[in-house]
Amino acid sequence: LSSRLPLLAVGSSMSCLLLVVDQFVCHTEAIADIVILVDGSWSIGRLNFRLVRMFLENLVDAFDVGINKTRIGLAQYSGDPRIEWHLNAFSTKDAVIDAVKNLPYKGGNTLTGLALTYVLENCFKPESGSRPGVPKIGILVTDG
Repeated sequence: LSSRLPLLAVGSSMSCLLLVVDQFVCHTEAIADIVILVDGSWSIGRLNFRLVRMFLENLVDAFDVGINKTRIGLAQYSGDPRIEWHLNAFSTKDAVIDAVKNLPYKGGNTLTGLALTYVLENCFKPESGSRPGVPKIGILVTDG
């Protein structure tokens, strides 16, 4: 497993995120293993976590999700990171979106570095649904 991973960091004000969610469109078929790492710490708060869920729904909706297409896993962190679901947990976009809608708010301290290491070491393995020869992408959603 390589220690290098493409990472998209999404942060700052959650209200700003809502302004861009309608612009997500994937015009080409892509095959990728994507793990979204979500900040569920106290600084996010329960109210903003609802906005995070809405953002994630729109993000997932932009991909062609399938067992032989794009796979999406998700981990949430605060003081201790945890895998909410592995890359091979869901085989349809609707199933992933349903899981996002039911994502619980965790609460706790913000330990982003620990969470990034955890995802790199635990989420991109074959037993977690990661496929050989398929691009691995990590997306970090945090308030900073």
